[in-house]
Amino acid sequence: MLTESRRQTNYNVAISVLTLFILLAKMIAYIMHYWWPIIGLAVNIAMTALWAVSVYGQMGPDFADPRYPSPIAWYIRKGCDLARPFGIERSCQLAKASFGVSVYILALYVFNLGIAIWAMLPRDGAEDRDDEDEDEKVEDKNWEMQSIRSPTMPMTPGRNVPYTPRTMAFHTLDRKLPLRYE
Repeated sequence: MLTESRRQTNYNVAISVLTLFILLAKMIAYIMHYWWPIIGLAVNIAMTALWAVSVYGQMGPDFADPRYPSPIAWYIRKGCDLARPFGIERSCQLAKASFGVSVYILALYVFNLGIAIWAMLPRDGAEDRDDEDEDEKVEDKNWEMQSIRSPTMPMTPGRNVPYTPRTMAFHTLDRKLPLRYE
């Protein structure tokens, strides 16, 4: 049978690995445009709950020694100076650092949960803004194939070459400037 301390350690390792997996999956889903607000809300609710249980387990009641029952773990309530005579000061510092990291991750997931809830709130004109963004994307894609002739230059065959960013680089290598025709 596992002790409470060992069970808490296994739980913390498991959610740390799960958190890493979810962060990698979230990054891939975001890049592939499959990270929708409803998925973010569900994931953040689950991860906030898991990390809240972890923080509570680390700082929760400590009844291991019946002579000194404590509602909060002794290494959080008091400093690690108490552990020095027993030679476990380093373990105390490690436990405090682990607790600090868990609290920090919990704060990040609570913040992410707030953003996910805010993203789920309906806003006026949200559909209109999406349509405008798509129109801007189409207009932005047409900038590359511009003609290099000036407005005063007459249309002549062979001289009206499309201009791309690479055109300038290749003409510079050949010492041919794109606006000079001889």
